[in-house]
Parts: sequence; structure tokens; C-alpha cells
Amino acid sequence: MTKLEDTKRILIFYCNSIFSLQQTTDIDDMDFDPIKIDTEKVNKIRQDMYRHLQIFVPVISLIKDNIHILESTSNVHVFELFRLCFAFLTSFARQNNENQLLLSNSIVVFLSGIHFNLGHIKLLVEIYRDNHTLCTTKIEEVLDSFVQIIVTTGRKAEYLEFFKVIQKVNGKVVYQNQRLV
Repeated sequence: MTKLEDTKRILIFYCNSIFSLQQTTDIDDMDFDPIKIDTEKVNKIRQDMYRHLQIFVPVISLIKDNIHILESTSNVHVFELFRLCFAFLTSFARQNNENQLLLSNSIVVFLSGIHFNLGHIKLLVEIYRDNHTLCTTKIEEVLDSFVQIIVTTGRKAEYLEFFKVIQKVNGKVVYQNQRLV
């Protein structure tokens, strides 16, 4: 097995296990359905466990150190690897303020290569969703990046979800962000 296949297998395991309510998940289960991110409940205990084990650190490093490869390859397995990275980080951040704050330190990494549409937007939405601290402190630079992305790649419906999420936190309107948007 190649390193790429091994890495994909590990990421699939983490992606599947963060949703699983079972005690064990088979490491050889080589399939992950990205629809799980929107439909299944995340296991909070595993989110916390992965935070304490710092599983997110090598995933972010993988993205940071290798996202440039996407510019020069057409290998579908490489694209799938990055989709799995973003899927794992999205589920890791989902409805978990501590994890959202940890991932917010790497926003610049998540904004790079965003035009490839590998899950960047979903991840950014989950990082900011219902997190008052992030929506009031770390927002202007991200908004500027989104405006630049829209200018360079054109308007896309998925960008609107981010704008909606930052304007309302836990049902309360953030007027400062409404003005910025």
C-alpha cells in the first residue's frame, strides 16, 4: 500500500469514528460518505478525545504543507485526500466551541486553495457557527478574503452560508457583522 492510500485509510477511520456511537470502528472500512457531516450526530466524547490527542495537528499540517500540489496534479486520489482532511476537520469543529477556537488559529491555511472547492467553505462555516467569540473578534480578515475569492472565482451559493452564519449567533443578531456583510 502506498503512503497516500495509508493516509486516506487513516483519515477515513477518523471521519467514520467521529460520527460513530459504537465502541469500535473497523480500520479497514475504506468508505466515507460526506453526507454524514450534514445528517449524523457527532460523538462529543470523540471530538474531545481527538482534541486532547491533537489529531487535528497533522491534518492541518498536511493541508498547509501540501495544498500547493493541487495546482499541478489531476490525480483524483490526491483531491480525495484533501476532501477527507476537510471532512474530518469540519466534523471535528461541529458544535464544539473549543475545537472551533483551536481551528480558528489556522484560518489562513483553510483559505488557501479555496477555489478547488474541497470542503473549505463547509469547514469555515462550522468554525464560525454559533461561536460568539470568533464572530466578534476574528472576522474582518476572513470577510476580506471571501470578497477577494468572490471577485476572482465568481459568485457561488455556498459562500452565502458563511455570510448567514456570521450574522446570527445562537439566535442573536451580530449587528457589526451585518454592517460588514
